[in-house]
Formats: sequence, C-alpha cells, structure tokens
Amino acid sequence: DDTNMHFSTQNNFYYCWGQPLDLSLVADGQTYQEQPAKATPKSQKVTLKASKKTFKAKALKKAKKTVQIKASAKTKLSYSVASKVKKAGVSVNAKGKVTVKKGTKAGTYKVAVKAAKTGAYKAASATFKVIVKK
Repeated sequence: DDTNMHFSTQNNFYYCWGQPLDLSLVADGQTYQEQPAKATPKSQKVTLKASKKTFKAKALKKAKKTVQIKASAKTKLSYSVASKVKKAGVSVNAKGKVTVKKGTKAGTYKVAVKAAKTGAYKAASATFKVIVKK
C-alpha cells in the first residue's frame, strides 16, 4: 500500500492521517474487530465500431486481405485468435490488424478483443467475426 495516499485503487485500505483510532464506542469487555473498506473496480465495456467483416472466398484465391479492428475501452486492449483459427489462415497483430491468408476456406472466424483488468477496472471482452463466404 502507498500510505502517502488517502485513497488509491491500488491500496487495500483507506488512510486518515493525523486522526488517532477512536475506540470510545466499543464497550468495556467487547473485542474490537477491524473491517477495512476496499476499493471495488468498476465495470468497463469493449466497444467495437464494427463487429464483423465479410470477405468472398473468390477474392481470397487471388490475394490475402486485411481489416483493422476499431475498438475502445478504458484500459489497454489485446487481440488474439485460437490456434485452430490461426491454422485456418486468420491472424491478428498486437494493434488489432487482422490478416486473412490467401486461400482461406469459407467459414466464420472469431477474434477475441480483451480489455485488461486494472486496480480501477474489471476485465472485459468482445468478439470480432471474420466471415469468409463462398
């Protein structure tokens, strides 16, 4: 904990400097039990400008295609695809640029977009779909 801060989402406790602990309300013979307050992270949402992109398989016979995922959240975003999606020919880089390889077969491929958990925010996620039509 950073005891120089009254409140921080990174701390486990609130701090009140210059104020001694007052136990005058505890009756003689009672045991004092401390129950400190803790900051609760806020929820957040991953917002996608578009939730899917469709390509024609015919166009992918000639060349690879790319699409940039436009997403936002309160915390840092990361992007990933399952290994079977990667094997099928769809990949994504750290900045959210999706590449669909030449010759990728028809199907729907999912890209996970995740917002990181921090002291102030809970983790969140959304799914971007790449659709390859016959």
